[in-house]
Amino acid sequence: LTIKRAFAVEVMSDGEKIADVYTVDSTVETLLKEFGIEISEYDLVTPARNEVVKQGEVIGITRAYDVNITVDGKGITVGCYNNTVAELLERADIVIDKDDMVSEALTKVITESCDIKVSRVEIIEEYEDKIIPYQTTKITSNILVIGESEVRTEGVNGKTRTITTTTYIDG
Repeated sequence: LTIKRAFAVEVMSDGEKIADVYTVDSTVETLLKEFGIEISEYDLVTPARNEVVKQGEVIGITRAYDVNITVDGKGITVGCYNNTVAELLERADIVIDKDDMVSEALTKVITESCDIKVSRVEIIEEYEDKIIPYQTTKITSNILVIGESEVRTEGVNGKTRTITTTTYIDG
C-alpha cells in the first residue's frame, strides 16, 4: 500500500494569483484542466505543460494577446506571445509576395496587442514601341550632273520604347 499526500500548488496568471490547487501526481496541463483553468495554445505556461508538478512549485501563465491582421478585405485575429510578424502571418496562413506591403517589419517581435495591415501590391508594366522614320537630307553639289542624285548614307528607321508602370495597392 502506497500513500501519496496531496500538496498545494499556486497558480498565477499574468502575475496575479488565481488559485491554490492540490495534486498528487499530474502534469501541469492536466492539473489546470482538472481545476477548470483554461489556457490557449499560445499562452506561455511555466513549468512546461507536459512536466510533472513538484511540491512547492508555482505554475505561471502569461496570457497570449490578440493581434488583428487585415488582409484581402478581411480581419483575422491570432493569439500571440512574443512572436515575429512573419510567424503571425504564417500562423494565419497568409502568404505574401515580394511586392506586398506589411505595416510592420516581418522581423519585428510583437509584445502587445496590435493591428497589422497587409496590402496586396500588383505592378503592371506596359510597353509601347514607336517607329521613328529616317529623314532625307538633300545637298546641292556641283560634282554631279544636273538632275542626278547620289545616296551617301542609307537611312534607317529608328525606334523608341515607352514603358508605363502602374502600381495597384489592394485592388
